[in-house]
Amino acid sequence: MPTFDNIEFRAFDYDGFKDSLFDIARTHFPEWTDVLESNHGVMFIEWLSFISANLAWMQNYHARQHFVPTVNEAKNLTKLAKQFDYHIPNNVAALVDLTFSTEDGDPLTHDLIIPKGTQTRTTGETSLIFETTANLIIPTGAASGIIAGRHQVTRTETETSDGSSDYRSPLHYNPYIEDTMEVTVAGVPWVEVDNFLDSNGNSEHFRLEVDSEGIPTVIFGDNTNGKIPQAGDTIVYIYKVGGGAQGNVSPGTITILDTTFTDTGGNPVSLIVNNVSASQGGVDREDIETSKIRIPKSIGAKEVTIDYQDFEAVITSVAGVSRVRILTVNDNPYIEENTVLAVVLPETTDTLTQALENQIETALSNNPPPLTQRLILTGPQLVTIPIEVRDLVPSSEFSTDVGVSATASITLLDNTFDVGDTVTVNGHDFVIGIDWLAGGDLNSSASNLATAIEVALPEISAQVNAATIDLTVRTPGAHGNDYTLSMADFVTANFFLSGGNFIDGEDSVVQAGIRTALEKYFGRENTDEDGQYTIDFGTTVYRNRIIWLIQDVEGVESFNLVQPSANTILGINQFPKHSLIFTTS
Repeated sequence: MPTFDNIEFRAFDYDGFKDSLFDIARTHFPEWTDVLESNHGVMFIEWLSFISANLAWMQNYHARQHFVPTVNEAKNLTKLAKQFDYHIPNNVAALVDLTFSTEDGDPLTHDLIIPKGTQTRTTGETSLIFETTANLIIPTGAASGIIAGRHQVTRTETETSDGSSDYRSPLHYNPYIEDTMEVTVAGVPWVEVDNFLDSNGNSEHFRLEVDSEGIPTVIFGDNTNGKIPQAGDTIVYIYKVGGGAQGNVSPGTITILDTTFTDTGGNPVSLIVNNVSASQGGVDREDIETSKIRIPKSIGAKEVTIDYQDFEAVITSVAGVSRVRILTVNDNPYIEENTVLAVVLPETTDTLTQALENQIETALSNNPPPLTQRLILTGPQLVTIPIEVRDLVPSSEFSTDVGVSATASITLLDNTFDVGDTVTVNGHDFVIGIDWLAGGDLNSSASNLATAIEVALPEISAQVNAATIDLTVRTPGAHGNDYTLSMADFVTANFFLSGGNFIDGEDSVVQAGIRTALEKYFGRENTDEDGQYTIDFGTTVYRNRIIWLIQDVEGVESFNLVQPSANTILGINQFPKHSLIFTTS
């Protein structure tokens, strides 16, 4: 029987197969010397090389999809994750308090009911929808009320069952938000389960699969494991889509309300909406690279949590956790014996919220630590490393792409100002009568306010156009969109702001490349080719490393790194973050 002991497999692509076939032809058919493209033998070799290369590619592709370290398609990774009993978290929606007020500020003469699911939107080019999570009743005599909102859109789809076994119903909207699917069959709610192993033929259960695009598919049983909806039954699917980290928006950005309202007395009511505080808790679906790191770790703690790796595996499996560091008395003598300090870095926020703490505690209740161990959860201590890139010179092919500056505007509406009226630009308050003085008319008042802004904030240009002050961040780049605007406007409406943030700041190609490189280096899910974090606890962030990162960006010819001027040493429970700004000399 032949063996493969002395065979070398070297040809896996088209050219490799073609060269190998020509070598074989010359060896076995030395009289064949016509190797022009028009020869039928050459055509046959090229055809066979094409087929062989495609077969080799398919073999390699399918082999890669069967192993966690090499899989590169989300749908295949999801199937592998199930074998490890690992659930890949889907989108989580951000929450926010929404304030609904009468447009004129007058109290209501009758009760007003704002129904659950009322949609509000953010300002800006891309509006994000936030729905109210419950009914809000603004009582007679009140002018406003507060209710929780969630970054989501409710979708309803209906179909008729054909009575088939193992029926799968792919739905049509995405991205699906975790744990929001409601299914009713013939008006009866059915229950979602992870699998049908414990379901019998009468169990009104369904399973849910979410593909890499965030589209959900509902799956029913076969009358042995899980009941089949009877033919002709109406099936209704109600679920939420949206969510993700983009829903974590700044205060004062949810201001659009398209719905009209009528109070209990039948009177139309005009309302405005606003979010006084930022929305929080939005988390993106776990990406492929993160899942590939977490799946192997999830095997480490299945029923009990004992050592460092077990705690890290359980806590990082919780949606919304980016990294965790486990510390004991062995790492820090100030930690008590039999105490585990878990320093948790959330994915999208700078603080460890109570909601995320509750999720972690729930995960640990399923994989409990020993009774003698005390667990303390704490949030991150963030160390900001300022980075200023000055005199950035792109190479010739990038020299015309200079980026765009962010802009905003303040319009004065009335020249009779109230005591304490304040405009706040990027956290700096400009109080009437203290930081600037009213002039004889709107134009002169606008000029006084513009001068005060430029003196206090030299990075902003304030140009007066009649009663409007046009604000521009002096240097181009997406950083300008981080600048904020707000106001405290009392009895008389004196100000109109273009929005809560400066807008339309855009990086050049080179600036965008630098920002991407640094965000990958400092980012909360930054990994190298071995799947390890490039910056971790207790490490040093080297100034030269930042210089090398910028130098490696395509299109960078020269630049001057103003900060940091020295290396930054991180403590054992500290995390790095950075602020990046581009300036001119």
